[in-house]
Amino acid sequence: MCAADWETLEQMLKAVRQRDNRDEDPPDCFCCKLTFEVFRDPVCATSGHSYERLAILEHLRKVGKFDPITREPLVEKDLRPNISLRNAAHEWLNHHAWAYADIVKPDAPLE
Repeated sequence: MCAADWETLEQMLKAVRQRDNRDEDPPDCFCCKLTFEVFRDPVCATSGHSYERLAILEHLRKVGKFDPITREPLVEKDLRPNISLRNAAHEWLNHHAWAYADIVKPDAPLE
């Protein structure tokens, strides 16, 4: 790499560090109430509460067919993708790359 390349790289890293504020926690609305992690694939229950898809499916399978917050009956077919929340959470993640380490697990499916 030449000197100009190093300078460009340093400028890019500086910009990333400025945007990458690790002191800023994810907004609560972007976090699943079951996993406490930033949403990857949120779904909305009939109660209006959103959950990470894999987490709520596991809850329904292992714990029971009810909403974990309201305790109202809930089955898989009642879950709907929450596209707006997904887009907003992913936009937040795009500006806070450090948070990806909290949600990426070795066995997690890639999108």
